[in-house]
Amino acid sequence: MRIAKPEFEAMLREGIAHHSDGPWASPLHLLLKKTEGWQPCGDYHALNARTIPDRYPVHNIHYFAHRIYSCHGFSVLDLVKAYTHIPVYPHDAPKTAIITPFGLFDFPFMSFGLRNDGQAFQSFIDEVVHGIDFCFVYLDDILVFSRNADEHHAHLRLLYQRLDDHGLLLNVPKSTLGISIVIFLGHEVSSEGTRHLPQRITNLENYPQPTTAKDVHRFLGMQNVCRPFLPHAADYLTPLHDALAGLRGNQPITRTPALTQVFEDCKAALCTATLLCHPVPDTPLGLFTDASNFAIGATLMQRVDNTWHHLAFFSKKLSARNTASSAASTTNETPSSSPPYYRDLLSI
Repeated sequence: MRIAKPEFEAMLREGIAHHSDGPWASPLHLLLKKTEGWQPCGDYHALNARTIPDRYPVHNIHYFAHRIYSCHGFSVLDLVKAYTHIPVYPHDAPKTAIITPFGLFDFPFMSFGLRNDGQAFQSFIDEVVHGIDFCFVYLDDILVFSRNADEHHAHLRLLYQRLDDHGLLLNVPKSTLGISIVIFLGHEVSSEGTRHLPQRITNLENYPQPTTAKDVHRFLGMQNVCRPFLPHAADYLTPLHDALAGLRGNQPITRTPALTQVFEDCKAALCTATLLCHPVPDTPLGLFTDASNFAIGATLMQRVDNTWHHLAFFSKKLSARNTASSAASTTNETPSSSPPYYRDLLSI
């Protein structure tokens, strides 16, 4: 309560929250912010289960690489309280109410945690930047890319004007302007390509031996962030998935010397994390596939100056049905099983 009450008082002053007397109430939830502090929001599980889904596409974070080739100047812009630009219909506002020890509050604008919050804002921001081809927008994070400094300044001025026209403000302390290497959506982006963040690799390397299903799930979740940069990830992660069979939460896993070695092998494989180059227009592409008795994989590459460069890695644990297939037929299934990012580049 000591953390949440001042936040609600500030939202009341700013008109972002109102005192509510309606019949709806969702529990209070505190979300740890990316930088520091806590963000109060609602635990909207019950409300979301009764909400019709919005199918507007939220952009795949890997798609920004399509347009960055030959760019050397980058900026990352963060928007201030972006979702407050999406109004909620007045007769629906009581449904957003959050109950706290110090009162019931609802929200006249889109509240974080509501089903369709991302879709609603993505649709709005796509209209804001419509016709601009030098930026990639993922919700309230914007990547601007240009070939040189003069072009970058012109791009930023145009984008600033567009944001100003729609009443959007920049979070200056969280924005990065006009440099050659930026951090965007957990990736290091430069003219060379996209890399994993070294700190994430360090966190995985320092992860202790898991003792419960929850520990393994957390490790696999951390590993999945780096997975696009890792060849043959499914090969060494499959035994960990198998160890979770029938287990959940704090239930203990069966620790064996073999499983301990598998876990250490997973951490050792992080050294194979690879720079992913930006796609170069009108260059030959190659999709190299492979399969084992329990996994399929592929590497998407492009040939530039007679040298193959990595664009993406894909690997997937086979289902029980596919495990019974021959290696040849399973390998042939790899392109259709791969992510849309592959299929868009290859026009499959």
